[in-house]
Amino acid sequence: MNKHTKLLMGILIVVLVLLVIATVSFSLDVSKSSKENHVQSADDSVSSNGNRITENEMHMYGVADSSGNMVIEAMWKHLYFIGTDYVVATQTEAGGGQTGILDLEGNVIVPFVYSEIQTLTSSFYLASFADSSCGRFVLYDDSFRAENACTWDDCQAEKDQITLRKEKDSFSFVISDDTLTLKKMELIRTDENTTFSVNYDAALSIDQLFPNQWRAMADVVQQCLSLLRTQDTESVAKITDSEHEKSVLQSFAVENADSIQWDEDIYLSENEAGSFVWQIGFQKGERHYTCIMNIAEGTDGTWMITGLQIN
Repeated sequence: MNKHTKLLMGILIVVLVLLVIATVSFSLDVSKSSKENHVQSADDSVSSNGNRITENEMHMYGVADSSGNMVIEAMWKHLYFIGTDYVVATQTEAGGGQTGILDLEGNVIVPFVYSEIQTLTSSFYLASFADSSCGRFVLYDDSFRAENACTWDDCQAEKDQITLRKEKDSFSFVISDDTLTLKKMELIRTDENTTFSVNYDAALSIDQLFPNQWRAMADVVQQCLSLLRTQDTESVAKITDSEHEKSVLQSFAVENADSIQWDEDIYLSENEAGSFVWQIGFQKGERHYTCIMNIAEGTDGTWMITGLQIN
């Protein structure tokens, strides 16, 4: 090895040593900075108001505001925004491993009892129970109010449509950007005095009536038909209010009512006053009659019979 070669090798060794020292120094500085700040950007998950999902050195997730201040402690296995004011959060395995929803103050908005929460539209979310004994699915709107949440036994989704089932009832919705539009509904009620089904094809936004409201109406109709057949006038107060009770009772008397044979199908429409008209035929002896029920929602949120007519 000549003198020039030895000099070149020496220079290369010095350069390599300097590179190693620089790399180690940079690594230490990054590590130190990470420990001092305790957060670093986990991904590009940023809400429209500047809040950002962050990850600490333990690979736990939290939320920092636009100034870098932590608003939700980095203690979650997974986080993602829904809208600007909420995050879907998943607990660690040690914490239970279940999923719920928090607001940006860390308050629990939707309880941690779900295995998954899916975004259907910008306003509706489908949560899957971790324990199926509670039911299997819950449909939430963007208020996350428990009274509007519906628990479902089954769910089938394909492309832009979702069908939800509860007992014998089913609702099929078309999924659009901001809402669910009712495409088809089937309600079935059966007891010892009454059996009927409702098939309703209408393009109604779910915001107009939630599925639990439709189901509550069907329950009131079932009660009304059962009371008509048994002529239990003392229980009429259970299906109407004091304002309408007298007019409902005036149409309640039906001779030989125990021989009524209800048709299988109910026809459903909406009148100009905003109440719903449920119409069912029945056979009594050799004659066929029609029972027409007007149903409206009371101030307390319960559905009631506001008008009854038998033709």
